Amino acid sequence: MVVDTPPERFIDPIGTILSPNYPNPSPDRLFSYFYIVQIPEARSIEFVFEEFCTEREKDFLYYGAGNTPSEVAFPLSEGIKVFHGWQTVENDTRKCDHNVPHPFTIAGDSAWFRFDTDQNVMSQGFNLSYTICK
Repeated sequence: MVVDTPPERFIDPIGTILSPNYPNPSPDRLFSYFYIVQIPEARSIEFVFEEFCTEREKDFLYYGAGNTPSEVAFPLSEGIKVFHGWQTVENDTRKCDHNVPHPFTIAGDSAWFRFDTDQNVMSQGFNLSYTICK
């Protein structure tokens, strides 16, 4: 499913970004679901994952600085970073090891995120909090 909706926008100095349907499984075949965080008074924005449970090497959360999301997926362009899933499937049982990516900071007043899922395993998704640094 290609998402044909505008990006979710976040303008508050403190907030939470949730994957679609969180904490229920994200839809499968979700391509290019965008989020934009833009807070004019911020010098930088710190992000902390509260939860990150997506299928390993199948679901991706791309991100970068600025307020213009990238449509580029592969190869990764300069300045674009990516997180991929932690969930594995063993004996038809889905497991999420509950490790979350380390907190990270993006310099400037804005950041974008792009979330893609495949069609095989539906996962809980992510809960990402942010706060600005002035």
